[in-house]
Amino acid sequence: MADEVHGSVQGGNGERLEVKIGTKSLGLQTKDLIPILLLVAGCVGGYLIYTNLIEAVRLLYLRQEQMLAAMHEQRTLLVSEVHAAQQRQATMEHDHLEQRAEDLAVIKNMLRIHEYNQYQEPGKRLPLDLAPEHLPHTEPKR
Repeated sequence: MADEVHGSVQGGNGERLEVKIGTKSLGLQTKDLIPILLLVAGCVGGYLIYTNLIEAVRLLYLRQEQMLAAMHEQRTLLVSEVHAAQQRQATMEHDHLEQRAEDLAVIKNMLRIHEYNQYQEPGKRLPLDLAPEHLPHTEPKR
């Protein structure tokens, strides 16, 4: 037995919409229709707002992940730059100390020659830039 669908609308002040499916019927008064339509519209609007909000949160999450990845990359780059700068600084300090030691050795040699020359006659004095291996081995006089 097939169910039959019948619909009817009654006019007048008490307008009514009625739908019959087989032995069952559903009827609505016009005054009941507006709250139901508002409820349906509210549900559809709420669903649309919910889906847009979920999409916005997802995009924020993705952007946050991208930002964190970029910050991690920048931090890694910054740390490597700091290490390279520290290495350059240490190398410069080491080179400076070596140069200073060489300069002090030259000054020490010149002072030894000068001290030696103080007790020599003017014709027997040695030049101040004489290599250390050519210095006579004498004890300094004081």
